[in-house]
Amino acid sequence: GILTLQTSDGVTRRVAAAEMAIVIDPQRRGFSPFVKELLATYPVGNDVALGAYGGVNFSGLRFNAPYKLNNKAYVGRMDFRLDKEGKHNAYVRGTLAGNKEDNSAALAQFPGQPAASLLLNNSRGFTVNYTGVLRPTLTHAASVSLTRQGLEQSGAIGPRINFSGLSDQVNYTRGNGRILPVWQVVEDLTWMKGKHTVQGGVNFRFIRNDRFNFAPSFPTFGMSRGTMLGLGSDITNALTEYVRSRDGLGSGVGLRNTNALQNAVGAYLGMITNLDVTFQFDRDGKAIPVGTVQARSFRTNEYEFYVQDAWRVTRDLNLTFGLRYGSYSVPYEANGLQVNTTKPLDAYFGQRVFLAGQGVASNAMPDAVLKYALAGPANNARDWYARDKNNFAPRFSFAYAKTCTGNWLTKSLFGSGGVIRGGSAMVYDRFGSDLIVNFDQLGSVGLASRAGFPLSYNMATAPRLTAPGAFPAMTAAPTGGFPYTPPDVFAVAGTGLGMFSDLKTPYSVVLNLNYARELKGGQTFEIGYAGSLSRKTLIQGDIFTPLTGFKDTKSGTTWLQMATQTRNLFEGGLTPSAVQRNPGAMTAIPFVENVFPGLKD
Repeated sequence: GILTLQTSDGVTRRVAAAEMAIVIDPQRRGFSPFVKELLATYPVGNDVALGAYGGVNFSGLRFNAPYKLNNKAYVGRMDFRLDKEGKHNAYVRGTLAGNKEDNSAALAQFPGQPAASLLLNNSRGFTVNYTGVLRPTLTHAASVSLTRQGLEQSGAIGPRINFSGLSDQVNYTRGNGRILPVWQVVEDLTWMKGKHTVQGGVNFRFIRNDRFNFAPSFPTFGMSRGTMLGLGSDITNALTEYVRSRDGLGSGVGLRNTNALQNAVGAYLGMITNLDVTFQFDRDGKAIPVGTVQARSFRTNEYEFYVQDAWRVTRDLNLTFGLRYGSYSVPYEANGLQVNTTKPLDAYFGQRVFLAGQGVASNAMPDAVLKYALAGPANNARDWYARDKNNFAPRFSFAYAKTCTGNWLTKSLFGSGGVIRGGSAMVYDRFGSDLIVNFDQLGSVGLASRAGFPLSYNMATAPRLTAPGAFPAMTAAPTGGFPYTPPDVFAVAGTGLGMFSDLKTPYSVVLNLNYARELKGGQTFEIGYAGSLSRKTLIQGDIFTPLTGFKDTKSGTTWLQMATQTRNLFEGGLTPSAVQRNPGAMTAIPFVENVFPGLKD
């Protein structure tokens, strides 16, 4: 029960268990019995330098963890010749995976333990393909396929205990999985006419994503100085004052590496300062018990059409022109477990920016608090975002190989086998499926709402973990039902997500240029360029972050201008301690005087 610390004079000092309980701990509890028993189950470290706080109070452990892999794949194919001439052919192909491996991100937590998580894969699929020569200049190919992705990750169940700076006794990787069948219909026609080869076709995909996830099913209780009231300063102050008094140190002697020391004290006392729990509800607002798996069933359909012409202009020059069009439906949850903000985030954020320029605080907005409602076609409501109908993707390429070597320049560039190739194409991302799965995990407020303690704690007020399973009471689940208004948050942090209603399909412009020619001695020289220019890429941002454009209407200055002025004063040597010694050295800043009248003068 001895706590070790280092002071700024380079001396390592110790605080006994009795001192911690009687002097440092305002609750007078001292070393947590639960933590004491928990630490006794840990192996002895073998790498002091790997531990936090330079090896003081913490030590690291290096060991070899076993990794097992057993992957199997089964493939079968049957080909059919449908006519004597061989103009009509078909085949059927099937695949089956039987893979099992240790999760490399969750191997044995400590020596002698098995892997904390396994990765399982029983994906399968089949394809039926037909190819036919309808006329000497016209061919047809069609296929129907099913690709069923079946993935699962095993994991731990039950509440997680996490003390910052200390590895968990159990690797709390959570289980999840998905069954993702994709039916695909493809049809292509190829027509040759003179110097032109014209191709056209369709590619339809019908996607279902049935997934389950235990990540939001269990709460996490932990201790982190980053979530404490005062960021753990009460711990530092108590230890500093006591050590100075006990050891007769001057006021200039402080503590080293206070962040790691604060985490060590928090674990020592069994403090629980942060809670992360996700409350789940059904679409009618009925609470689902903590520990129940989160299950979703998403649907989306994608339709693509294309046409292209490969034109052999001359024997030296080939040009290819193409156009592809994609129509991607907005994904939705088939059982109605889908929500969105009642006011689109683009409109909400635009209102914030405008009113900030008028000096109106965010909490004075007409719609200051975001509200949530059921969304999607299963609820006869609007989609997460509007369908983008402008996904036209042109493409062009060329290949030039001069066969005539009549002049010096042509001969130098092309020799007997030189070629220049290049092209450009627009390529659209298929972003919907990935976007909505990530959004659903964190942003389904009212269906899956994350919560923490309503208040931040310090050493005097933090709940203590003294026995296995004796966790502090969780925040009460909010009232379910829609429309839903999240409760107020008074702690350091809170979470709530929404989605802009005018999302556009991200795309890239792909560019390439290549030059190649033969050299003497059977060698080949080749040089090329490949580039990708991304457009309309998606970002995730914090729309509640303080707006630097907020204006004080009396002085006409913005938050950014005020912050710049304050920073310049600090950079000029006007530190907080200098102001405390001489308050008159700080000139009045109009923005602060007007917006924060409590800080006036």
